[in-house]
Amino acid sequence: MDVLADLGVVSHLHLPGEASVYHLVASPTGHEHLHAHCRVCAAVTVISGDTLDVASVRITEETGFRLEALQSTLMGICADCTQRSASS
Repeated sequence: MDVLADLGVVSHLHLPGEASVYHLVASPTGHEHLHAHCRVCAAVTVISGDTLDVASVRITEETGFRLEALQSTLMGICADCTQRSASS
């Protein structure tokens, strides 16, 4: 799995208190996508690979750093957990 991660075929994530998680970076049809991991319930939301394009351009313009977002792990809180938190 480490070789596949190094080649960019899968992304590798260490979740606190849990085992390592691997996800395909590209689907069988070749459409790149990102994974957003909920830090509350551990749900994974699939996000279009071009979602971070605007942020990537801005980061490059401001810092010269070229973001390779398809190797990124996005952490946050999913819609369900956000809704539960707002209603409590």
